[in-house]
Amino acid sequence: MIIGFAGLTISQIKGGTSLTDLFSFSFTGEGFMLIYGLLAALATRLAKKLGSTLNSFVMAGWNLVIGLFMGGDLSIITWTLLELRY
Repeated sequence: MIIGFAGLTISQIKGGTSLTDLFSFSFTGEGFMLIYGLLAALATRLAKKLGSTLNSFVMAGWNLVIGLFMGGDLSIITWTLLELRY
């Protein structure tokens, strides 16, 4: 996470003489990237902790259910008896 934060900071260096001229930061741009990095790190730790106690099929099933509630869509899949087409 420290390397990611440092990379984000370095990528925002624009040049200039003062600190406000040197960096550019907006909440809707870099702010969301920082929030995503934090949440991804927390999710990885949680998955690692739960992964040692839960069955992998149960975890995959919960991922699919949560994904559906977050806006996932199964209507693009054609379900048949013998095969699955996209």
